[in-house]
Amino acid sequence: MSDDTADAIGARGPGSVELVDDEREQIESLTATTPAGFAEIEIAAPGHDRPPVGGAASGAAMPAAAASAAVLEEDEGESAIDYFSSARRGIGFADRHGRLALAIAALLALLLGAQWTIAERSMIAARVPALAPALSTVLAPFGLDIGPPRDLGSLTIESFELRASGTPGVLAMSAILRNRAGYGVQWPSMQLTLTDAGNRVLVRKVLGPDHYLRETRGGDGLPPRAEWPVRLALEADDLQPAGYSVVLFYP
Repeated sequence: MSDDTADAIGARGPGSVELVDDEREQIESLTATTPAGFAEIEIAAPGHDRPPVGGAASGAAMPAAAASAAVLEEDEGESAIDYFSSARRGIGFADRHGRLALAIAALLALLLGAQWTIAERSMIAARVPALAPALSTVLAPFGLDIGPPRDLGSLTIESFELRASGTPGVLAMSAILRNRAGYGVQWPSMQLTLTDAGNRVLVRKVLGPDHYLRETRGGDGLPPRAEWPVRLALEADDLQPAGYSVVLFYP
């Protein structure tokens, strides 16, 4: 070391180092020639959080990715068919299928009407006699005839009597049937129930038109607003009935 240099260092004193002019110029030239594409790196002071590497770039990329995903979902939603939208729910079956739906509905209505007409043909003919010939002509090829209707609501038993006859073990039954309707009705069946003193059933017997019309000719049915006497002899054997009941019905 030369004397001039030693004097300079001695003049500065211990603990202080000062760059010479040549060294300062070299450092400044290196700093000035840093390429422009490199970002400057700042050293954070102790106690402060260091920002994540690439934080600025990631923050800018996330909104762009979210926006592109939203656009993609919107495009897929528009291209999909919504079968449950309010607009499609408002379209009825007849609007979508037109004349075919109306034709099927009309055919079903005709079938239901025909079924009801066949089932109620006797009552229709009885209430509207003018339609009876036409119904007979239409239904005859199918083996369907028209007779007196079944109408329990118009039938009543005006009187009923059950007593012992002169023959042992035989009971005499007499009753009067009445038809209150303005048209003839089918002959009903009768269910006779005999009971003892404790109201326990001793015997039940069904009496059809073949039983109580054997001695008389009642025709096809009970005439309108007419009364018909019924008399029968019933075998009771050793029965001692204390009560009885009778019910009209159609089998």
